[in-house]
Amino acid sequence: MKVNFLVMNKAQVQEGLDSGDVHFGLVNIDKGKGMYGKDSTFLGHMEFLPFVKKGGALSGLPEDEALRALRTTRQFVLRAFTHDGLKEKVVVSADNEEVDQLSLAIKLIQSDLGWAWLPRVLSESPYITEHLEPIEVKELKASFKFSFALWNPHSKQVLTVKKSIIKAVDDYIAHFRSLQVD
Repeated sequence: MKVNFLVMNKAQVQEGLDSGDVHFGLVNIDKGKGMYGKDSTFLGHMEFLPFVKKGGALSGLPEDEALRALRTTRQFVLRAFTHDGLKEKVVVSADNEEVDQLSLAIKLIQSDLGWAWLPRVLSESPYITEHLEPIEVKELKASFKFSFALWNPHSKQVLTVKKSIIKAVDDYIAHFRSLQVD
């Protein structure tokens, strides 16, 4: 079986499913609805935390000063948030710029040019933990969480692959949770 993994926004996934060019899509359903014209399986939540350069200007701030600093420092906003209609939920700083690629946001933060909401799962990556760190914010009692689901056409032919994808996601979530120290 040939598998292509492409980064698309929700509208592009929907279009691909409708045309038959896409068979599966992992999509943000934070602004979702209960019924879809496709098979939709809720998989869980993606958590986001404010990440800054390790040892940088925002690193080590007391948590009661962090929000004020984030509001006055350049924020990089992942374009995927805009495409999914979530930008208004994540923008904290008036000085914000959209960034198309997660890897570019990471490089910009690593250069101490600002901060961004990044997936908490990145804290598992040795590269990330060497260069970036999430900061504690007094007013943020928990991470931002966005719901995500697996979309695919209603078809018995894709059922085996769907089960395999769900198992892989479930296994990864369990692995990540086992690494977390609260």
